[in-house]
Amino acid sequence: MQPTLGFFAFCRRLAVIFVLAGLVTVVTALAAGAGLPRGAQIAYLSSCDGSWDIYLLDAGRGASANLTRSAEQENAFLWSADGGHIGFIHYEGSQPSLHVYDLYGASRPASPDREGWVSRLLEAVPVRGDWSDDQSRRVYELANEIYILDENRGVQRITDNTYADESPNWSPDEGLIAFASNRDGSLDIYIMDADGLNVRRLTSDGSRESSPVWSLDGQQIVFTSQQDRTSEIYTVNLDGSAPRRLTVNACWDDRPAWRP
Repeated sequence: MQPTLGFFAFCRRLAVIFVLAGLVTVVTALAAGAGLPRGAQIAYLSSCDGSWDIYLLDAGRGASANLTRSAEQENAFLWSADGGHIGFIHYEGSQPSLHVYDLYGASRPASPDREGWVSRLLEAVPVRGDWSDDQSRRVYELANEIYILDENRGVQRITDNTYADESPNWSPDEGLIAFASNRDGSLDIYIMDADGLNVRRLTSDGSRESSPVWSLDGQQIVFTSQQDRTSEIYTVNLDGSAPRRLTVNACWDDRPAWRP
């Protein structure tokens, strides 16, 4: 017996159901961690759905999912220490507000008096930088130079040159700092000792690289690169070897951060 047009239409509907179910499974598995080791996921901002949303990426498989799915813009975000929540700045028109995304639930307005870690976003937006784990030190950029603010020693200037040094980020043991700089022409990723000495260049492809962030084991840097005509998420080893592209799309991805 030959299959009818109605049979083919039924198969198409069934295929759509399975695809949608698969998408739900991917989002749920990403959010729950699905048995992944700590630090195997990366949150980042992306414009793929028309506005800036927060996405979650499985660094091993390359699968990603849109967490916030908002028609409005999301801006800076910050992981909670337990890796179960993401605090972020959400815009309704021109009005910003603090929100929390529960990876096992959904987005909700934040209460800064109850969730003090979220309120740190308000300080992170004007000056890009990174806090030490005990909150006693902050490495940050100001006027294309990198500084450390220490509650005991005051302000220390770490770089002093005519180039643009930006987006500093502590290594897990806070002995090294990753940053972006155009000191060799294009904006590339570098690391240096916490006192500003022993600077090493990790990327050198001639495109713009920025927003470096350390992996939890201190063995890799995740960053954004424009070498593919859009801004994509990459990783690289500390000796500059094995650069790897994690996102492949025609939109802009930015500001990656490993899940604690």
